[in-house]
Amino acid sequence: EMLAAGWAGEVGLRRVSVSGVPFEIQGQQVFGTDFSVPLPAWPASEQEGARSAYEDGEFVLEVSGTRQLRFATLDYVYEDLIIRADLRLLAGSGDGDYGFICGFQDNAHFTALEVSEDGYFSIWKRAGDETSVLVDWTYADVLISGEGLRLSAQCGTGALRLAANGLLLTEYVDKEFSPGLVGILAGTYAGGQIKVAFDNLEILIPGVE
Repeated sequence: EMLAAGWAGEVGLRRVSVSGVPFEIQGQQVFGTDFSVPLPAWPASEQEGARSAYEDGEFVLEVSGTRQLRFATLDYVYEDLIIRADLRLLAGSGDGDYGFICGFQDNAHFTALEVSEDGYFSIWKRAGDETSVLVDWTYADVLISGEGLRLSAQCGTGALRLAANGLLLTEYVDKEFSPGLVGILAGTYAGGQIKVAFDNLEILIPGVE
């Protein structure tokens, strides 16, 4: 199924304001879409607790139910890549999260780089029965502008990086990172409802012109 379920682990919160440095890594685009035409890999679908649709030129992920995680992946596997897109929160319950997934092997082996409705970001990974928080949930003013975000994530053995609106939020070196599929995700916590729109999605290979 295009909409796959994942397990959202318990994570800590850290109330630290972050002023990011510029994130200006460029590369060769290997995939890009403005969702004006539906992607064959991501058909509109609906299942219990999750819905995907093409609405007003955007791709929408909607998740309901507490502690639910849904994601959609693309078959692009590189040692190092950047995924970026415009994201808009259409509806939520105050504690949902959304962003990117990479290093995806299966529903229990992946890395998530995401932001929350209330202005936090995190990097964490799932490996079988274990969830590891690589970067604790950390507050950033740039995430609560009230407008949409241009979110970017870099995934590779050299570093995991997350940026918003051209500013680096965090980076972490995971020596155990294994390349895998890449994609988007949205999840809920106690509130149990989130709807996120994605647009102008790109995948790039950094350092390649």
